[in-house]
This record gives sequence, C-alpha cells and structure tokens, in this order.
Amino acid sequence: MVFEKHTRSPNLFFVIVALFWFSQYIYIPFFSPYLIAIGISASLVGIIIGSYGFTQLVLRVPLCIVGSKSGSHKFIIGAGIIGVILACAAPLVIDSWVAFLLTRALAGAASSTWIAYSAYLLEGAEDAANQRIGYLMAANSIGILSSQITGTFIYGHIGMRMMFVVAICVASIAFVLLLLTPFRQRTVSGEHVLKVAINLAGVLRNRNFWVCSVQALTTMFLLYATTFGFTGVFAQEALGAGPLVLGALFVLFQFCSMLVSIGLGKFGRRRLPERGIMTVSFLLIAAHCVIIPFTGLTGIILIQIVAGIGFGMGNILPMANAGRELDESQQILSMGLFQTIYSFGMIFGPAFTGFLFDSTGNNYQFTFSVLAFVAIAGAAFTLANYKNSRG
Repeated sequence: MVFEKHTRSPNLFFVIVALFWFSQYIYIPFFSPYLIAIGISASLVGIIIGSYGFTQLVLRVPLCIVGSKSGSHKFIIGAGIIGVILACAAPLVIDSWVAFLLTRALAGAASSTWIAYSAYLLEGAEDAANQRIGYLMAANSIGILSSQITGTFIYGHIGMRMMFVVAICVASIAFVLLLLTPFRQRTVSGEHVLKVAINLAGVLRNRNFWVCSVQALTTMFLLYATTFGFTGVFAQEALGAGPLVLGALFVLFQFCSMLVSIGLGKFGRRRLPERGIMTVSFLLIAAHCVIIPFTGLTGIILIQIVAGIGFGMGNILPMANAGRELDESQQILSMGLFQTIYSFGMIFGPAFTGFLFDSTGNNYQFTFSVLAFVAIAGAAFTLANYKNSRG
C-alpha cells in the first residue's frame, strides 16, 4: 500500500484515520438508547443526532476552500482531531442535554475535516480512486469496529462518561502521530485557486456529480435514521437489549462494512458494475428496514450483516465516483460540495425518524416501513440515472 505522491508514511496515515474514527464512534452504539433511557424524547434525540450533520453542512465547503488555498491538508486534519477532544470533553463538564447537543455538533465539525483525508488521497488517483477510497474506508471501519468492541466493555462495566475519557486519550495519540507524519506539500498558485473558483459552475452542471450526491444523501439519511440512530433504540425499548447486544449490533454491522471496504479497495482497478452494486445496496438496506421491527434479539443482530454489506457498498462508490468526470483542479471543490450535500441526510434522517416515532406513539413497524420505501426509491433513482464509469 504505497501512495508516493501523498506521504512517505502511508501506513501511519491510515493509523491516524483509524484512531480518529475510534474516538468519534466509541460511544455511538449506546448514545441514542442512553438518551432515551434518561428521559429525552425521540424528537429531541433526533435533533441531537442531526446536529452532527448540521455542522458538517456548514463547514464542508469552507474547509475545502481552505484546503484548496493552503495546498496542505495536515492543518485541517489536526484541527479535526482537536475538535474530537473538545466534543468528548463537553459531557464531562456540562450536566444537561445541551452537553449532548454540543457533543454531536462538535463531533460533526470534526468530521467535516474528512474532506481533507479523502481529497488528499484522491489527488492524482485517476483509475485508482475506488482502490484508495476503499482502503480509506477500510481504515475508517477498522477504527469504528475496534471502538465499538472497546465501548461495549466499557459501557457495560464502567459507564458512558468513561467512554468519553477514553476517546479523548485516543484522539490525543492520533494528534501526536499526525505531528510525526510527513505530508507532501502541494504548492497552489493564485491561478489554480482562480481556476477552481471559475470551474465551480462546471461542477454544478455535471450530471454524474449530482447523481452520486443524491445517492450518498439517501444512504446517509438511512444510515443515521437506523444504525446510527434508532435501531439501538428499538432493540433496547422494544426487545429489552442490554449493553452487550447493543454493542454486538454495531460490531457485526461494522465488521461486514469493513469487509466490503477492503473488497472494493482490493478489486478497485477491475471493471465494476457500479449501477448494479448501488441498486443492490439500496435493496439490501430496504430489506433490513423491513425486517427490523418484526424480529427478536437474535434476528436484529443477524440482520446487521445485511445492513453492513448494503451500507458498506453505498458509502464507497458514490464518494469514489462523484468527481470522476471532473478536472483534477475541481476535485477538492467537488468533494467538499459532495460531502456538504450528503450532510443533509445526516440531519434529516434522524430528525425525521424521531418525529415519526413520537407522532405515531413509537410505531416501529410504520416508521421502519417508511425508511424501507426511501431505500427502494434510492434503488429506482440509481437504475434510472446512474451510468457505469466503464463498459
């Protein structure tokens, strides 16, 4: 795994990626169920979760402009790691629901720097885009998977607050490693920045960019409505799941998602029927939404295999292909816009689902059926609009 144009220490770079997401997700399997258990309404929980996407919506494009002007992404990545530390410190010093809102908002600000990671690897990638994004998402998944295994133990034996302490420690290690990692400095001239600004209209006119963006928005809407939102709430409130089961849901989900990321990274240079893969992705997500409210504890754990495969495919391909028809000078800008657009899904997925839960008296069957319909609509949209990059 060598990317000569980007850094002399690619393996260390991916370690930083894994540690960053470890500290971001260690408490996520238990976050929504915990908020419900301490008496916060589903609608407010949806807003708290959605604040994670709101700050990303606000910050993605400004950060991509800063990255374009600076020619180096190291500063942005470092700022994101510091944001993680601040996000996890909030519940330790503030004792109210406002702390959890601040936690997710700051975590979203930190995740906005994901543009720096992805844009850095996509520079000069060309046909290797799928491969590099696959490796990047694999490091992402490894970090999240290991965090959820760790979090399951901590939550069951020590409690929620200690997870925030562990997250702060891990993020601090990531920051130290970042300082030790040499990045290739890319010189950016005024002409280059001007060209990016002029070509903004070209990005917005590109049909493939919008198709991939809508696919990603839909995927994120469903991901933050279910796995990162209310699947755990259903498991706890309706099925009586404890910490071990809640952790198992996410561990199995992330493990399957990681395998998909590694697979797409390994075979990224080969011909991929991307339209078919994305269609299957949405159909798998729809199937998992339909099954969840009609199953027991064993079933809801096993259905995470389907969810992990579906979301794993749906997360990688749109990101890798959104800028495939654009010039290299447009790549950073297009990635910032792409991630800004899918942030709408992070905001409205959990907020919409929380509203449905409250307005229907926690009617899980109806709520998850609506989400299944959204996934089917995503599949239909893909069939009607997406064109494979090859063949």
